[in-house]
Amino acid sequence: MFYAKKCLPLLLALVLVLVLAGCGGNSSSVPPSEPEDTSAPEEILSGEWASVSAGEDHTMAVKSDGSLWAWGSNEYGQLGDGTTEDRAAPVKVMDDVQSVSAGYAHTAVIKSDGSLWAWGWNRSGQLGDGTTEDKATPVQIMEDVQSVSAGEALTMTIKTDNSLWGWGANDHGQLCNGITEDTTTPMKIMEDVQSISDGYFFHIMVVQNDGSLWGWGRNTSGYLGDGTREDKTTPVQIMEDVQFVSAGWSYTMAIKKDSSLWAWGSNIVVDTSESQLTPVKIMDDIRLVSGGNGHAMAIRNDGSLWAWGGNQYGSLGDGTTGSLGDDNKVDNTASVQIMEDARSVSAGGFHTMAIKNDGSLWAWGWNKYGQLGDGTTEDRATPVQIK
Repeated sequence: MFYAKKCLPLLLALVLVLVLAGCGGNSSSVPPSEPEDTSAPEEILSGEWASVSAGEDHTMAVKSDGSLWAWGSNEYGQLGDGTTEDRAAPVKVMDDVQSVSAGYAHTAVIKSDGSLWAWGWNRSGQLGDGTTEDKATPVQIMEDVQSVSAGEALTMTIKTDNSLWGWGANDHGQLCNGITEDTTTPMKIMEDVQSISDGYFFHIMVVQNDGSLWGWGRNTSGYLGDGTREDKTTPVQIMEDVQFVSAGWSYTMAIKKDSSLWAWGSNIVVDTSESQLTPVKIMDDIRLVSGGNGHAMAIRNDGSLWAWGGNQYGSLGDGTTGSLGDDNKVDNTASVQIMEDARSVSAGGFHTMAIKNDGSLWAWGWNKYGQLGDGTTEDRATPVQIK
């Protein structure tokens, strides 16, 4: 009895120590006296961007949760938010989106179920809904679509069976139907297509499943790369072993399977006094390329982002304005590195959008309509992060 009374205080003290030690948890726990950091969710949100597409004056982007966001010019309802009011910051448009393409003033979207939706400017029937009326909200066009490219007044899609379909403006034979009349509903053009790029000057470039590159449509400055300046109303083969193509405003760039970059068309992309009518190699070790109005952006295999060409509004992102190279011409030596760890890039009219490997979204260049999405209408000559 005496032993129990004498040891009881010691036992109680030991129990109290063990209880207090258990409350401490592991070393990564936040001490009770320090509140949990509530800023973490905002950091996660800023890194959720999955893809982005820069149009002439508007921008569309998809987050990793499949939500679609829009900002910039909205004169024709191209943002899809039911209004024609410009937006200087991202506004949510819809959910369950797989990919998006921003054209000159219209937008085309593929949802996760493969359905294609479109809205915005529709003067030439580029929405594909059978009318020429502008739409400020999404309208469904077709099903079973795997990729889409929206140009100035034309839209091209690849269905899940790899067939190519197109509609809209056809004044340069870009629909390959033997006529030059616009079409307001989708029409089939060819088979076995891997990827498509619709240039704003009405030329079409296609990579087939065998890696062959084909082009047709307008060819004033040699956009097609077939050695002529003549428009083509049927596809003509340009080169082989191609894995990716980007049709800019008045030029074209293609990445071959050996990661070499080739370009042709107006003298924006090569250092000559004349338009380049056939492909010329300009860089190596390229993973992705995007052609804008007068500037070009390329991502190397190491993730570094490079820019060259027109820079009137700071669209290159190197902190300057004005063009690189003499007489607005550039070559490989005139390209300038903009950032590291770039995952994707989209060159718009005079602005550029890029997503880094951490999912953060960055913008620079012309911002008259809020197309950068930073909440202002001020041009930016260096990248600014978009939340």
